[in-house]
Amino acid sequence: MARREGQYTVDHVLSAPSGMREISEIDSISDTGANIRRAAVDLVNGGGMSLVTIPAISAAAGLQDGEFSQFYASVDAVFLDVAALLVSSQIKSVDATLSRRRSLTESMRLALFAFWEVVEDRIDDHQATKHMTLAGLRTQTPGTESRSLYDEFLTAVEDRLNELERIHSITWELPVRQLARLMLATLDGLVLDYITNRDSAGARKLLEVLAYHIAQHGRRVAKNYPH
Repeated sequence: MARREGQYTVDHVLSAPSGMREISEIDSISDTGANIRRAAVDLVNGGGMSLVTIPAISAAAGLQDGEFSQFYASVDAVFLDVAALLVSSQIKSVDATLSRRRSLTESMRLALFAFWEVVEDRIDDHQATKHMTLAGLRTQTPGTESRSLYDEFLTAVEDRLNELERIHSITWELPVRQLARLMLATLDGLVLDYITNRDSAGARKLLEVLAYHIAQHGRRVAKNYPH
């Protein structure tokens, strides 16, 4: 029997704060699993959540009868994997920008731009996960798995802010969790706006503002260190 998927969270795909698993390590577990995720994304983006059923996904992915259950327990589990894989890709891109050779503002800007590159490159996946989130909020409170995924992403952002604090020899004036929540809330809204308008230039201007704003909450603790 094929390895069952639908069990990945950010905690599964991120390792230590400064490193993470390769995205290909998860994506290559099964071509069938990737086909299932792609079919689900295409279905929800093409017609909304009402079209996304196990039979519809199975047909679109070319699965045999009963094969879906070898990989996923539910439709929700498919989208949780899509979201977890997106997060791992975003964090990997951000980690590649961390450097002590830049000002804090420039480090924030480059990190946010790296995040945004993944948004633009995988906008279909982002749109699909937003469909899923909004559909869930209309019918129920967020599930345990969704909440866990958000909490783990929040922790990953906190870890990167702590790393920037170390690299740049600064102290954050606000609690790191508060800054992380501000960043995620702002980025989430910006992604929704981009899904609707596809205004890349406008989004990047707002990212510049966010980078500057967050950096202003860092205070130097070492003399003559560029901010």
